[in-house]
Amino acid sequence: MRTSKKPKLVRKRIGKNNLLCSAIVKRGFTQTAAAKLVNIVFDEIKAALERHEVVELPIGTFRVVEEIHRPQRRWRFGQPQAVFTRPFRVVFEPSRENADVC
Repeated sequence: MRTSKKPKLVRKRIGKNNLLCSAIVKRGFTQTAAAKLVNIVFDEIKAALERHEVVELPIGTFRVVEEIHRPQRRWRFGQPQAVFTRPFRVVFEPSRENADVC
């Protein structure tokens, strides 16, 4: 009997040749430490957004907003099928000082 295995979730990481990592290396960190530091920061931002918290950065703010969708259906194999969309999305609002740059 075959058992189906769940596919492994692959987490994408920021590599060592990223611009942000190279800027941190110029400050005196090693390549590996800079990559770990950047990944930790982005993981914390992601975790805060999953908790629906507002993330404020010097360049702007990230927040999660609820999307209101009407029910959608499509036809598949001659039968109607409900299509579910994501109820939330992440919105970025640039800060007032950096609004001209974006």
